[in-house]
Amino acid sequence: MEKPLDKINDAFNGKMGKGIESKVRKRLYWIMENVEGEKVLDIGCSQGITAILLGREGKRVTAIDSLSDSIKIAKEELIKEEESTKRNVEFINDNIINFSISEKDFDTIILGEVLEHFADWNALLKKAYDLGSESCNYIITVPFGINDYFDHKRTYYYENLVVQLNKYFNIKETSFMGKWVGVTCTKSLKKEKIEKFPLEIIRKMENNFYNIERDLLNRNSTLTSEKNKLKEKVKILEAEIIKLKNSEVNKDFNLKYEKDKKVIGSEISFIKDIFNEQILKWTSVNFELDKLKMQLEKVNKLNEILTENELLKKDNKEYIKQINIIRNEKNIIIEKNKSLDQELKNMSKKYISLSNSKLGKLTLKYWKYKNKRRN
Repeated sequence: MEKPLDKINDAFNGKMGKGIESKVRKRLYWIMENVEGEKVLDIGCSQGITAILLGREGKRVTAIDSLSDSIKIAKEELIKEEESTKRNVEFINDNIINFSISEKDFDTIILGEVLEHFADWNALLKKAYDLGSESCNYIITVPFGINDYFDHKRTYYYENLVVQLNKYFNIKETSFMGKWVGVTCTKSLKKEKIEKFPLEIIRKMENNFYNIERDLLNRNSTLTSEKNKLKEKVKILEAEIIKLKNSEVNKDFNLKYEKDKKVIGSEISFIKDIFNEQILKWTSVNFELDKLKMQLEKVNKLNEILTENELLKKDNKEYIKQINIIRNEKNIIIEKNKSLDQELKNMSKKYISLSNSKLGKLTLKYWKYKNKRRN
């Protein structure tokens, strides 16, 4: 189960922001200003900041809290203080309802942000009443208005706070501090019927509501401004993302194009070498040579197409299709080369056979004689 661990020390020391620091210091200093006498009981002392501050001023403070983690932090903070302060402050880990002490002579009892944590508020107020001297001064603060902290048992406005306190105390002074309200009280000798609030209290309350509303409007204005700034940042970031994506796409495409271009270039070079070799080899085979020249022209045309980078970017499918055509034609040419090579061998055999025959020898002599006459 989550513990309602307060972080008032961090707030007081500015670790939770300047705004919270200012509000917490205002509340704690108001509590300290209203302490009377030398002997003080701090109920629900949390991390001990109020007790230590009072100890520095010579007050003898007994501070109690039911959370062991809070008391541990309070004791660690007290160790850092001067010896005179250490002697003045005692931290106790206990439940206030179970807490007992022989001498009930506290001059001031503090309940700072405690009442809202108790479902049985009556038991808490009765215990505080019993622990105080007859002239005891009580200082009580609670959150004013809605506060959705998970351990809060109720929301306090002035009327329900007064009704609860009226059973045991008489209210001397009321102070509204934005989202907090604080009262100082004395023990009630007789229960008074509450029929109406003094005009001064109403004025203070209305002024406090004004300050709260003004603060909310200012915060809303600030948040709206921040929201608009964030929207502009989002637009800029979205544009940057699109720019980066396009840059990456173009980069990938160009890399692929250059890679494919090298592969195709080597294939074209290989095909050209084959053609050149076959042209030198089969000069006598005119019909097949013409076919090979036509194929070479096709290859040259494809090579020209491949050098046109913009055409490849516009029609990648056609680009892949032409690559496949080149590869297919390469295979066809290789097969035709094999066929022509075989045909050349056959023609060579026929030529050798013919030249070795009587008719062939006679024919050769005839052509040699004729060539000699021409020369």
